[in-house]
Amino acid sequence: MKKLLKYDLTVMLHKKEFAVAFCVMMAFAVLALYQAETFLILIDNRLELDYNNVSAEWMTTLIRFLPGGQRFVYLFSFIVVLPFSMSYLAELESGMIPVLLVRVSKRKYWLSKALTCFIGNVVIIAVPLLFNYLLARIAYPTPLPNAIGIGGYGDGFFNWLLAGDLSYSDITCKYPIIPMISLMLNHRWLYLLIHIVMLALASGFAGVFLLFLSILVGRFRAVLFLPVFLLVRLSAALGEFIHNAAIQDPGVKYVSLNFMDYFYFADAMVRSLSPWYLPCLTTAVLLFCALVFHFAARSDRMILNEWALRPNIRRK
Repeated sequence: MKKLLKYDLTVMLHKKEFAVAFCVMMAFAVLALYQAETFLILIDNRLELDYNNVSAEWMTTLIRFLPGGQRFVYLFSFIVVLPFSMSYLAELESGMIPVLLVRVSKRKYWLSKALTCFIGNVVIIAVPLLFNYLLARIAYPTPLPNAIGIGGYGDGFFNWLLAGDLSYSDITCKYPIIPMISLMLNHRWLYLLIHIVMLALASGFAGVFLLFLSILVGRFRAVLFLPVFLLVRLSAALGEFIHNAAIQDPGVKYVSLNFMDYFYFADAMVRSLSPWYLPCLTTAVLLFCALVFHFAARSDRMILNEWALRPNIRRK
């Protein structure tokens, strides 16, 4: 098992897809901070704000509101596929699977693939985002505790918004208190790092989900780019629909169903995060992976994807 895992990790690190995904994410990490700096200069010239009041946490959060951060939502949907989710299809086409199965069981084969895919996807997201935060940390040290930042960041009004006093709001929130609010108010840097880790883990689970989905879709690789993209876009649209319904009807309590909202650094715009959203979604993904893993580890037909090959054989 260890030798197979080492082999899969080596293959992944030498794949062009992994290199492309990593380079794209590192470019995003640098360009997003540059875009935030450009925006900061623009508003500083207009509002005469003090640079000393800007911290790394604020700069990292600012990325969300800029075009670069909005593009990341789409980028994430496709990046999660590249590191190793298509490895099974590549080995199926190259004829490597029968060779590998001579040395290891099907169970170890799929377990190694899943672990490698999870590790690769976590690295692809975590390393560039941590690098982005490190750059922001170097450029913008944490301000004084009593410093007033941009848009209320760091002052009493900002903390008041985050603490759940939403009487000003035009909607009724079912979950007005932001999760881990105490950590958010007292140790924002740790809160931010936790959310980076959460996003990296989400990428890992997404990659494993797509790996096992590849068994079912066969040679139609393009299908693997759809699930996460649809989750991101449809959840955002559904969240917007519920938000508008809550505005029109005071009796409707708003709950955010936008997938990406659960990984952003908290601010006044991210409201009513359900404590059940991510656990339920993670459970559904793990259940799907466990079922496919169970049948794939027991079936020669499934691992060789014979249902896609038999029509071709009959024609011959």
